Amino acid sequence: WYQRRVRVYYKKSSAKDDKEYEIKIKRHHAFAKNRYEVIYLNDYLKPEEGSSYFLDVEWSGVLKRKLSGLYLSDYEENGEIRQTVSSQFQPISAREAFPCFDEPEFKATFDMTIIAEQKYQFVSWNTEQVGDNENFTEKGRKWKKVKFAKTPIMSTYVMAFVVAQYDCLSKSTKSDLGDKKDIMIRVCGRPSLIADSYGDYALDMGIDILKYFENYFNQPYPLSKCDHVGISDFEAGAMENWGLILYREEYLLYNSAKDPTKSQGQVNLVVAHELAHMWFGNLVTMKWWNDIWLNEGFATYVQSLGTEATTTYDNNDFLIPEWRVTSMSQDSYISSRPASVI
Repeated sequence: WYQRRVRVYYKKSSAKDDKEYEIKIKRHHAFAKNRYEVIYLNDYLKPEEGSSYFLDVEWSGVLKRKLSGLYLSDYEENGEIRQTVSSQFQPISAREAFPCFDEPEFKATFDMTIIAEQKYQFVSWNTEQVGDNENFTEKGRKWKKVKFAKTPIMSTYVMAFVVAQYDCLSKSTKSDLGDKKDIMIRVCGRPSLIADSYGDYALDMGIDILKYFENYFNQPYPLSKCDHVGISDFEAGAMENWGLILYREEYLLYNSAKDPTKSQGQVNLVVAHELAHMWFGNLVTMKWWNDIWLNEGFATYVQSLGTEATTTYDNNDFLIPEWRVTSMSQDSYISSRPASVI
């Protein structure tokens, strides 16, 4: 499997079929060239129907001030410098947070528990929180343990974490398909911006577009929540993490009384684009990054359908120049490549 910039401690490996037994780990080492972690066992693995193998691992890493993996950043709120922990795993940076099979075609379910200081009121992961916080004090500092529901089968690159002193606006909606479950939609960001109505527009639009895409694709949104979070220090324009979409602040947080009209069109398209990825990319995923056009091409096309169906804003004045300028500028590069690379 893959790892980078994490220190791995192996506790044990075992197999389980009719009876459970332990397979000793002979040795292990990092293979830096390919960012692999290589494990040698004392016995061969013999996969058979009804049998399972378990690898019990502990690891540690350092939060770095770089905009990939799991990283630390600062922002100013009311004259105070505050810190945020957030993530950016696409394409191959999940391995910087934990050892994993870090390729889009390798999917699994994930369970997560996050421990953070109690002052960080916003702690989020791909799925909804399960139960109440477990609060405790250690070495004079107040902590909380937050447990989350198991994810659906998913790729590592759309996993995400945020730990911050953020506030949220929220509304619940109901799916029109399947079991017609309730879906909690939140727009979150710096408290001063949320209090100043910068999240209202994206919250209402996000609900409308999510429901539109559910019915357009005739496929229910598979999670019970969708967080839209504006990050003050974020490299990508936005990232379609399943259930926890991260944005640069200007692509999510909009106030019609204070921002130019162009910003409204920009927020429309980016939110619609990221929600389209909940189906194109997250639910249905390319095997490898040479076919990224399957994700981005479809999402870029249907984003305009979502905004046209749910908003009164005419996106064409913003959309057509954006597509034309973006495509022509990229095609002009010597590094320009075919849509699919074999």
